[in-house]
Amino acid sequence: MLEHLYYSGEKSDVVLAFEGEKFFLHKFLLDQKWSKLSQDTLDSIPPRSRFSLSLFKKILKYFYTGENVFTFFDCATILANVSIYCVSDANLLELCKLQTKITPLTWKKALEAGIALGNEKMLSRALIVATNHPDCKSDASAGIGGLLLEVMKTQRKQEQQIREQNEIVVSKLSNVESLLAKLATK
Repeated sequence: MLEHLYYSGEKSDVVLAFEGEKFFLHKFLLDQKWSKLSQDTLDSIPPRSRFSLSLFKKILKYFYTGENVFTFFDCATILANVSIYCVSDANLLELCKLQTKITPLTWKKALEAGIALGNEKMLSRALIVATNHPDCKSDASAGIGGLLLEVMKTQRKQEQQIREQNEIVVSKLSNVESLLAKLATK
């Protein structure tokens, strides 16, 4: 029944536009699976954190059909941005956690996903596996991943310093504006 509703859009009571496509959805399902999904939510996702149209379709298809077609990278993307996407379905989140469990076989994928997503936590987990497991220790990628993690941390610190400096400049400009306003009234 739900699969039919997904493919037909029949009896839809929610229409959302994303990346130029319209999706005819059903409020009863969204209330259970993705309660905060709305056009405003989609539009407010920052471009850097925005999921692809392909991933959006996979999430919706999973909700309607239960079909798991998520890649490691899809799951990593969902988990890395769960607070931004506001996905409320515990089954999807658990599925993503299981599919991104980092093992000696998947640590390279996790490393790639961590780098691509700028996700320090995933990158750190991948490096812990890489440096503590005998099958991974000799791989030069672990060293590269460690360097990338340091670069990411340094970049975050620099971004924070820039934000703080901008706040100081804005504060000083406000003070100057208020002084000019006082001088103008005299």
